[in-house]
Amino acid sequence: MESHNLTNQHEFNTSKWYSITGRISRLQFAGSVLACLIPQIIWQVVLLITAIAIIFGSRGTYLEGLPTYFSIVVIIGLLVTFVPFFVYSSIIYPMRRLHDLNQSGWWALLSLVPYINYAFLLYLAIVEGSEEYNQYGAPPKPNTKIHYVVFYTTLTLLVFVFLYLQIFLDRLNN
Repeated sequence: MESHNLTNQHEFNTSKWYSITGRISRLQFAGSVLACLIPQIIWQVVLLITAIAIIFGSRGTYLEGLPTYFSIVVIIGLLVTFVPFFVYSSIIYPMRRLHDLNQSGWWALLSLVPYINYAFLLYLAIVEGSEEYNQYGAPPKPNTKIHYVVFYTTLTLLVFVFLYLQIFLDRLNN
């Protein structure tokens, strides 16, 4: 394998966010995972409300007055639309992070295993990647201000979403 010197070439990974090739840094990985959580949470809430409306009736929900088959169509539409995106993003970002650690992308399938995925994603967020070229290409671009903004904004939004959901569930139980 040919040796590359980054100080002379200033080459970094230029793959797009949706690409299965290339490498991403810890901050880029964490920001990507957090950014994917927001639409996933929204999707799950809408799916939950729709399922509750089907089971207990649609009174007081956004489906009030609509026939039950419409609720089923909404659920199927949500599943067909969003599940491929969630599965793809659950594999793509860990795969690219593994490439930064000079590991096979097949290990990214661990992100789909319940309970193991938490420890695996935490590992990917903590362990530092290689700074030089490896078998998966050039190192990721250095983090920019936008990476920090996306990460901290998304993290803040998630904190508020979880707090809101906790308040909502407490009121629902009362």
